[in-house]
Amino acid sequence: MKDFFKSVDFESPNTYVKIIVFILVANIIGTNIFIPDYFSLELAREIWNWSIIADIVFIGTMTACLLIPLEMHSRSNSSIRTPIYGIISGMMVYLGYMASWFFVCLFSNEWTMDDYGWVFYGYWGAIACMLTSMVIMSASNAK
Repeated sequence: MKDFFKSVDFESPNTYVKIIVFILVANIIGTNIFIPDYFSLELAREIWNWSIIADIVFIGTMTACLLIPLEMHSRSNSSIRTPIYGIISGMMVYLGYMASWFFVCLFSNEWTMDDYGWVFYGYWGAIACMLTSMVIMSASNAK
């Protein structure tokens, strides 16, 4: 893993703080589908109790959704690299939602595969993660 992630300092606690913040943004904002009208932490909390496999998939995919674009960003010389890799991160988050929600629907008692369509309401989380990743990438530009 360290062969690919040459610019990510896995020995720094700051790296893990960034990953945790990114996962929390994805989970909390992504599960609040009615943000303009209603915001609650209830569904975000409940989802973590439904399927341990989905939780592991979510943590893994969201970590990849931050670290892969962050590494690609550090290797790029493009003048518009922050927006490009931020958008890539947002798209990856959506794919991560799809994988995680599949396991929620497959292994939880509360949801079935008929409810898989709810994954398409996770756009708020993808947008929030895109912006969060851009902030993290911009901070890494300053170093």
